[in-house]
Amino acid sequence: MESFILVHTIKGFQKTINSALFMISLACPLVHGSGVDLPKQHGVAMHGSCSLGEDFQHFPYVNPLAPKGGTLRLASVSPAFTTLNPFCPGPTPAPYAATLLFDPLMRRSPEEPFSLYSCIAERIQWPEDRSFLILHLNPKARFQSGLSITPEDVAFTIELLGKHGSPGRRAVAQNIEKITPLGPHSLRIDFKKNEDGNYDRELPMLVLIMSVLSKEDLKGKSFENMGLTPLVGSGPYKVKQVDPGKSIVYQRDPNYWGKDLPCNRGKFNVDTFSIEIFHNDMTAFEAFKRGLIDLWAESNLNRWRTGYTFPALSQGKVRRVVHEHHQCVGLYGIALNQIHHKALADDRIRKALWLSFDVDTYAKQLGDGSIPTQSFFQNTEFAADSPTPLLEEKKILDTLPPHCLKESHLPVKPSHASREKAIALLKQAGCTLEKGRVFWNGHPLVFQCIVKNAEQARIAIYFSKSLEKIGIECIVKQLSPTHFTKCVNDRDYDMMMHIWGHTFSPGAEQALYWHSKNIHSISRNYACIQNPCIDALCDKITNSKTRESLVHHVRVLDRVLRDGRFILPLFHNNKNQFAFWNRVKTPPFLKGSSYEPDLESFWIEEPAS
Repeated sequence: MESFILVHTIKGFQKTINSALFMISLACPLVHGSGVDLPKQHGVAMHGSCSLGEDFQHFPYVNPLAPKGGTLRLASVSPAFTTLNPFCPGPTPAPYAATLLFDPLMRRSPEEPFSLYSCIAERIQWPEDRSFLILHLNPKARFQSGLSITPEDVAFTIELLGKHGSPGRRAVAQNIEKITPLGPHSLRIDFKKNEDGNYDRELPMLVLIMSVLSKEDLKGKSFENMGLTPLVGSGPYKVKQVDPGKSIVYQRDPNYWGKDLPCNRGKFNVDTFSIEIFHNDMTAFEAFKRGLIDLWAESNLNRWRTGYTFPALSQGKVRRVVHEHHQCVGLYGIALNQIHHKALADDRIRKALWLSFDVDTYAKQLGDGSIPTQSFFQNTEFAADSPTPLLEEKKILDTLPPHCLKESHLPVKPSHASREKAIALLKQAGCTLEKGRVFWNGHPLVFQCIVKNAEQARIAIYFSKSLEKIGIECIVKQLSPTHFTKCVNDRDYDMMMHIWGHTFSPGAEQALYWHSKNIHSISRNYACIQNPCIDALCDKITNSKTRESLVHHVRVLDRVLRDGRFILPLFHNNKNQFAFWNRVKTPPFLKGSSYEPDLESFWIEEPAS
């Protein structure tokens, strides 16, 4: 990564230089274009303006009068955690560490597509083209060590995560030109231009959702090898107790600097979050029934229908909530790696696999209300629903490389597997059928699908039986978490399953998912897609200046992705089922809303003894 051009020198005479620059910044007017004439904003939105004004007191969905206190006991069905550092990819982080221990520069509103409000950054300034960002940090912002959060900590965090953070954080850092301190609480971040000469309009937003790490705390430490030593955070909770890999307890910090901020009022109500790790959901659910866990998010509809017969429910000590939502459900699918198995580079073979998989029948057999997924952006306005491109979509397609869509209509999957059509496509791709087996380049066509847990294994085995009916062998291998991660990072597989998460403001993450520059990185282009139309669309999405433009561009991306059959979509559910012991209180679950109350907004009311 390119080094940041810092106005202050980090090495040698640091205090002297910083003091001198600080005095200069106070004495000298800012140069033209520095932002001196730009309004200082308490909140910003990716498109348009944010909904809540300067005088907002709290987010509308929280209870600002919620009492403080009590312990919320949670279950995490996941691998044993190996680190308390949630910012370094690779090791498994402790659950909820990122959200409870660290504050962001600005906090996201869950009720808006992509709007941010003051937190560590009290005010921000940016020009219309978003070529730079000026941050004015809250003078009260503190790390849990008591040290103030400074511009130097922000610069240090960006550079550190640019080297050792997630692919998304590295991409952000690589597009920063320089960072300049403007005083004890302010700094300016200048961005690089894109190849088209414009600035990435989402990039400042991605900086603003970043947490800030303490340079002093990490001095002399190996960021990638922190293990179970907690980082010094700035958030509302500290690590109180750790049973390595088994449980973790977070304790609310009574001296939390940001407890009275409007973005935090009505949140972080419980004194203690106690989280126990379970390796399967049956054991975790039994713990919930016995009152050892306070709430349960139910994903098994059969259990929801028949498994809630324990005494506490009939005695009225446990309540159940069904929340029908309009949230992004993401894409759960099977990635077809075009590099590892060259047969998968042929779109006719990919389409044959798609036609052979009777996902409708499998979804019904699950009995949990799952619905076969059609769109990469299911359950949102970004899903391309019309059979052929709309006028605005056609205009976008005209700006892209030719032949972006091989089919003029959206692919319509038969309600059941179509063996005849699948075999016809395989023959078109040069395959032969001998004694019920499909041969490609003179060899039996065999794929390997890696999975990481029993649930994925069940799906993959069903898929393999579907392929068997058209003469293709699919070997399913369930790997240990470590082995699975290595194979995924090395792209050493033919097929794998993943959930690609989406928000109501798709942006830079789309390049991490689908762009050709990410086929060999630790990003999530697990199908190793190399498509110039998709590359161009990923670049255009982040530069959409209006919400309308964003919607049209993402719909075109949806069409091109579906047309290519790079991922075989599985299923989704637009209902969430929850069960709570009565001591847990929550804001209302509003039917049809695009959000649901989060753990941070819950509170505890102990029953009268």
